[in-house]
Amino acid sequence: MCGDISGVAGTLIQSEAQVLDYSFKDFPANLGAYSKAALERVDKMIGFGCVSPTPDPQLLLDIKDRKRPWMDAVEFPEEIKKLILEGGRRFGLERLMILPDCGFREMKDYFEDDTGQRIAAQKLRNMVEAARRVREGLKIS
Repeated sequence: MCGDISGVAGTLIQSEAQVLDYSFKDFPANLGAYSKAALERVDKMIGFGCVSPTPDPQLLLDIKDRKRPWMDAVEFPEEIKKLILEGGRRFGLERLMILPDCGFREMKDYFEDDTGQRIAAQKLRNMVEAARRVREGLKIS
């Protein structure tokens, strides 16, 4: 689910879905939706969206007009790692499935070339690198 889940979190945790997939990068308030104990009680996993699929529209226009480099739209691995660790603190790292907030399709609308694809691919590479750093730091294979 993309967006703020505060109004529906109680209903969603009672659903039959085994994985509750939410945006946390663009909607950090979602970090307060559940406790680790609540997730353990119902045996749910969290699809932990930790990179934004929708950078600031002005930033994307500046990139399109070559006023800024495309890498300005990409989160660094350390920033992503910090968010993952916060999610782990709140929900338990063992309950997190690391993924983007939502799809990257909207970026396609800003660019006539492959810039949107390059941004999305680098975001995914950095997300994977951040997850690797979390595992290494905690000695998790």
